[in-house]
Amino acid sequence: GVPRILALEAEDPSGRARVNGRFEGGGSPIDPVSVLMQLDGVDIRPVLTRDGAYWQAPDALENGDHIVSLKVRNIAGRTSGEATTSLRVALPAATVSLEAALPGPPGDSPLPVIARVLDGRGRPVADGTRVVFDTTAGELVQTEGLTIGGSVTAYLAKVSKSGAVLSARSGKVKARLAITGRGKLLRRKIA
Repeated sequence: GVPRILALEAEDPSGRARVNGRFEGGGSPIDPVSVLMQLDGVDIRPVLTRDGAYWQAPDALENGDHIVSLKVRNIAGRTSGEATTSLRVALPAATVSLEAALPGPPGDSPLPVIARVLDGRGRPVADGTRVVFDTTAGELVQTEGLTIGGSVTAYLAKVSKSGAVLSARSGKVKARLAITGRGKLLRRKIA
């Protein structure tokens, strides 16, 4: 008979991924050296168990989406189909920083301000992490955005003569940045 993958599960509850696979040999024992488990197309070395295999990541994986696959062969030389599953690593934001992309607004155009969002390991958060922007004065072209590579840009328009304080929040963390009445960035950031 042909071996079968019965289950393939991946989780990342604490920042260290774990993959569990169960399989049967189709009437013949599984050839232990044939167990092929991959993470994002790269071979990983699973630990074999009586009815399957598991793998625990030695370090935290990068935030984002990952693909795990498993394929086995029995000692009769028959190979299972490949099973795949996805794994999303999305550690929460631990820090947010704000910086103006330019020293001041380009003419009458809005001032682009970049929010950079990092997790507790200092790595960019997963793509699609929500960031909410607010300002004490002026207008925001958009009040929220989703990160790509840990960053999202907001655009501040119509800053009043008294200036503004722009803030960005992701989850429970927040950053603020002061801007003068002429739309020029103040040299210091506000915590």
